[in-house]
Amino acid sequence: FSKQDKIMLYKNLYDKKILHKTYMILQQYKDKIIEIERKITLSDGTSSFLAELFKKLEISLPIEPNKIKQVLLMSYMG
Repeated sequence: FSKQDKIMLYKNLYDKKILHKTYMILQQYKDKIIEIERKITLSDGTSSFLAELFKKLEISLPIEPNKIKQVLLMSYMG
């Protein structure tokens, strides 16, 4: 894929809300994992293990295509 192809693919996924839906699904899984852990451990909080895991597996909303375009183009230059 060329730079432009990747940008267009990202834009299409963004415009069709596929990235947003994926974010929501991942967030629901994260919440479910935390809920299961709380039931197993009978705890109100999240374990340090899960906190660290989710810190490393950051789940965030998609970046607007006009902002990602600059990041992608700069990453190919370096």
